[in-house]
Amino acid sequence: MKRRRFLGNLVTASALAGASSVYGGQCIKVPASGAGPMKPLNKPFLENDLTRVYPNGPEAVGQKMTLSGQVVNEDCEPYSGAEVVIWQACVNGIYNHPNEARKGWRDPNFRYEGRYMTGDNGAYIFHTILPGSYPVPARADAERGLVAFRAPHVHFTVTIPGQEPFTSQMFFDLFELTNRFDLVLYKKTEKQCALLTARVEEPENQSLPMRAHFDIVI
Repeated sequence: MKRRRFLGNLVTASALAGASSVYGGQCIKVPASGAGPMKPLNKPFLENDLTRVYPNGPEAVGQKMTLSGQVVNEDCEPYSGAEVVIWQACVNGIYNHPNEARKGWRDPNFRYEGRYMTGDNGAYIFHTILPGSYPVPARADAERGLVAFRAPHVHFTVTIPGQEPFTSQMFFDLFELTNRFDLVLYKKTEKQCALLTARVEEPENQSLPMRAHFDIVI
């Protein structure tokens, strides 16, 4: 597991925008990826705090994480008014969705999906938890003794006025080894994997959330 450290906790999208995580200092389009079977059936509420279902309600279980970045084009120009929707599993690797057939524990205090509108600088921010990994038995190779699984990841769709929605998913550099065997990433090139991986930093103060940075280049 690879970790970096940062000082303090920035809580606004405008403050977190700046240091780019684009590949090699260039704005290269993020590879698209399917939405998967757990995509929200309806547009989520305009809410970027997934760590609790109700204001002042109990918090979700798991490592808190601030996920932020900018939505930009291949000229590194920000998209203002872009709609960013995310959805993910809880800490136990379970989704809150009708297509979720697994019977594992589902966190009742986690929101599972969120939505944010970018400002003039194209920045977005979500307060969430680090999602759990989970097996995919239907894709396993029993004859070869191989087990298919998903590394921790967050799905997202970005909708820009006048353009078709763009859907992909992001992974985390905390799990560099695990990511190599993910059901989606193992088919990707090294460069594609880098473009799909968020940079995660651990706070000096352990009471603060981790900070993950992922720029969405469309």
